[in-house]
Amino acid sequence: MRDGALFPLRICASLVLLSGYLALAAVHGYPGLLVALPLAAIALTPICERWDQNHRHYRTATMAITIVYACFLPFSFFLLGPLNGVVALVMFIQMHTQLHAKSEKAYHYIFLMTFFLVLAACVQSPDPQIALVLLLYMASLIGAMSSLRVWTETQAVAMAGQPTLLLRNGRRDDDGTSRPARWAFVLSVAAAGTGIFLFATVFFLFTPRIEAGFLGRDNTVVAFTGLSGESVSLNGGAYVTEDPTPIMQVEFPRVESGIFPEGQMYWRVATLPSYMDSSWSRRGLKQHYIPGVDPMFAESVSAALHRNALDSEIARDRSPLDYPVVEQRIFLSQMPPEGLPALDLPVKYTLEGNTTGKQILWEGKNDVTVRVQKSNSTSMDYTAWSEMVDIDEQLLRAAPNTYYDMDERDYALLTNHDLTPETVDLARQVTQDVDTLYEKARALEAFLSGPDFEYTLNLPVMPPDHAIDAFVLNIRQGHCEFYASALALMMRSLGIPSRVVSGYRGGEWSDSTHTYTVRGSMAHLWTEAYFSNAGWVRFDPAPAILMEPPGGVMGLLQRVNDAQLRMQMFWYREVISFDRGLQIKRLSALPQGIFRAFGFGQELPEEATGADSTGYFRWMLAGWFMLVVSIVMAIRRRRNRPAAFQLTPDQRRAVRLHRQLQQSLRRAGVAAEGLTAEEIRAAAMKLGWNQSGELVELLEQYNATRFGRRPLEQGTLRQMLTRLRAWRPGDA
Repeated sequence: MRDGALFPLRICASLVLLSGYLALAAVHGYPGLLVALPLAAIALTPICERWDQNHRHYRTATMAITIVYACFLPFSFFLLGPLNGVVALVMFIQMHTQLHAKSEKAYHYIFLMTFFLVLAACVQSPDPQIALVLLLYMASLIGAMSSLRVWTETQAVAMAGQPTLLLRNGRRDDDGTSRPARWAFVLSVAAAGTGIFLFATVFFLFTPRIEAGFLGRDNTVVAFTGLSGESVSLNGGAYVTEDPTPIMQVEFPRVESGIFPEGQMYWRVATLPSYMDSSWSRRGLKQHYIPGVDPMFAESVSAALHRNALDSEIARDRSPLDYPVVEQRIFLSQMPPEGLPALDLPVKYTLEGNTTGKQILWEGKNDVTVRVQKSNSTSMDYTAWSEMVDIDEQLLRAAPNTYYDMDERDYALLTNHDLTPETVDLARQVTQDVDTLYEKARALEAFLSGPDFEYTLNLPVMPPDHAIDAFVLNIRQGHCEFYASALALMMRSLGIPSRVVSGYRGGEWSDSTHTYTVRGSMAHLWTEAYFSNAGWVRFDPAPAILMEPPGGVMGLLQRVNDAQLRMQMFWYREVISFDRGLQIKRLSALPQGIFRAFGFGQELPEEATGADSTGYFRWMLAGWFMLVVSIVMAIRRRRNRPAAFQLTPDQRRAVRLHRQLQQSLRRAGVAAEGLTAEEIRAAAMKLGWNQSGELVELLEQYNATRFGRRPLEQGTLRQMLTRLRAWRPGDA
């Protein structure tokens, strides 16, 4: 019969064990299959506990494994590193304890080892799902400690020889304990839960939130810039796999219905003006060449660092042409190393939430790229404002053919190319029927986006040099990097300063959240050309690719990634960026809020609490009250169930002896099922078994061990079972 105290203990202890490995699985570098280890151990626990009690060879084998691991232990720290070596040691201790018969102390070891695993995960930059794991750990630990206390007391009662069920006033109690004692247990569980809740609340309020770990990590400020090593190499002969991983989630708070024109969603990150040996790279210009904007709005990074001018908000002058400005609230789950994306052309950035350790500044290379100075952050939450540049085509057609306003060095950099004469001649042929620089640029864009070129991610083999010439003249298959590079270099061959811009194009609209999701597969490269009277103008010859929602396994994976992005955004905005000062005000207003929640006193001003204090405290009290009531009802319900006490190892051996005795009697013609020991003795004596004395000895041993405290060693049991199996009906 399943023990009423042992069963909930095993369930809660299994959840505690599992939570430690779920915490590790939330850390990059630990495989998700790690969770299979505790699941297998939980499934094998009943069998291994029985082996540990009844088979000496099992204990010998596990001791041998322990010795081998102890010899390997010094090398594990060298091979795995200090932190992973400790994690491996904790896992071994936990698994060894789990797969043996357990006492109260053994359960405490398992709980302590789980705490170490959770701690190790929390200091190694876990994913947002660690929040759910921590909730599971706290809830299961409360249940496990409470169940362990009940099980321990039940064991003590059984060892003392007291009955497990007493009848008082026609009602059966579990273990003979009084009502005050039971209510004391209920109140102790509620008090423990309340204490843990209050401790977690205070810890949450008065400690800073961290995203990354601090063991074995360098917490100094790190600058991120560039594009994949500050360059884009034009190589072929490979298949580029689309990455459905969500990079950022964007909402337009000032746009009606939140829907933004698809064709205008170019998320600018950085520019690459330098081209050499089939590769684009970043290089600063002497001016930004944005008409009407202060040429010195972006100071150098070294100067900003020198005067400690790293801010959580930066802005530049707006264009005198008064273009419309669009606000975007952006959450980045994986920040591109080259900077912060925003709609083209950004004028202002503001970091949201807790900005401690996070600062931004204009990079200083005169291309409105934002440099990010940050410590231990893989995500970013910010608001950006961008000018939606819309230059009149008549103005562009009137642009002069000379560039006296541009620095000679910058002009040489922005018109440098290595196209072959054949490609240059082709560019001239395409533009021979138009006169202005702008019309020439549009003609080249139309040529590259025409039917003669095919967009593909399955790149053909390109020559080691002059890859763009091969793309334009012969292969005519490629992705956005080849389209943008071909257009930029062909415009350069005509004397038009140009560069490529890296970022993302488009977004996936969600009706449920009214936001756009930008995925890794939307990474894009486009072209910018400079005109003296208008500034930089965007050109994009790459065709727009209609991405159908994936189905099957890929569709499921995409939905999982989307859910993870929402969880990560919630974790970052509500936990990492938690406004501690605001919540301390709420905490100080707690007494007034409690009275107000029950209709007493005056409403607290919103500036004192940062929110509707009445609703806040009412919901908090209601939620905690429901939690306590649920715990009390669950414990009372469990207490009112009939329960059997936990058998000791000697008593379990006596049960085995009784079962084998019934089988032997059945072979002799005695139906012993359902009979007590005295009834079995009476039935056997009628058949003359009393002359042997064997039966009397076995039954006395059973009674004295099962209902008393006489020991029954494993060796004695083995001898008795051997004698019973050898009995035959004629032995009577």
